[in-house]
Amino acid sequence: TVTSLYYGDTFATFIDATDSSVDGTFQFRLTNESGQVLTTSNILNAANYMIYCAFTPTDVTNYLSSTVTLPLQIAKQTTIITMTSINSLVYGSTLSTFINDTTASTTGSFTFTNASGQQLTNSTILDAGVYTIYATFAPDSSNNYNQSTATKTLEIQKYSTTITFSTFGSITYGTSLATFISETTANTTGIFEFYLNNANGQSLTTSTILNANIYTIYCKFIPSDTINYTQTFATKSVQVQQSNTSIIPSSITSITYGTTLASFIAGTTYSVAGTIEYHLSNSTGQVLTSSTILNAGSYTIYSILTPTDTSNFLSSTHIFSLNVQYQRSIISSS
Repeated sequence: TVTSLYYGDTFATFIDATDSSVDGTFQFRLTNESGQVLTTSNILNAANYMIYCAFTPTDVTNYLSSTVTLPLQIAKQTTIITMTSINSLVYGSTLSTFINDTTASTTGSFTFTNASGQQLTNSTILDAGVYTIYATFAPDSSNNYNQSTATKTLEIQKYSTTITFSTFGSITYGTSLATFISETTANTTGIFEFYLNNANGQSLTTSTILNANIYTIYCKFIPSDTINYTQTFATKSVQVQQSNTSIIPSSITSITYGTTLASFIAGTTYSVAGTIEYHLSNSTGQVLTSSTILNAGSYTIYSILTPTDTSNFLSSTHIFSLNVQYQRSIISSS
């Protein structure tokens, strides 16, 4: 004898379990002989019922009809929550996918909370951490379905920070690292630290001037929000090129025969400390000094500057013209 069913079960189970001592036909009704006729396809709402059963034997000559009233409970159906397959999200992602992918076995509405009682919605963004998410389901048909709750562990991972270096691949000696450093960015706010080669190398700042060479710059980034963003580092190769030098020629463009080159040479200056050589015509020509006296004529003076700091500065040359005029002769009478 079946005394209980769940909502959603047809009445067939109850009917099939009802039997009699002789052949005949059954008729089932709700409550009494004038109640609703019940068949194998009937689905009753959750409640307690009295089922009126009338039996008519096939052999009515020898057997009497009979009736019986039996109790039947239709219990509420348990709703089943199927939580999303998502186990982790990255900080910055909303819970919309997690919530929308959670389903139930009937229509209704969900309420999502975490262990602290915070109500969670599609637009909620949780800090990085591990959470227990509670899904409470309220069925639309509360008469026939039970409310249910399910839980799932969700990890919110820290967002990976990325460093975007300045586009500078090379600078000239004498230039500070200010532009290189200020143009290096990250995808969140935080603090940059710059070092030579690795995290234990020389600390670099916007005022640092490196000697000419090729360097590996190590950049460490510490996000302002260390709860939700990862600390990261990156490296970049930077070449510091030697700086150009220049020779500034004397303003003297002509002298008179008999005058040494001292004033001409003294009036020639250069952009960095070093030594300067003077030659006639080209680099292999006659060496000229402060005591040199050239014959009258027009000359090409070739100058070569060799900087004292040859590591950081390039040598340079300059060619300019010098006119040595004839000395005026003096006639005197005795």
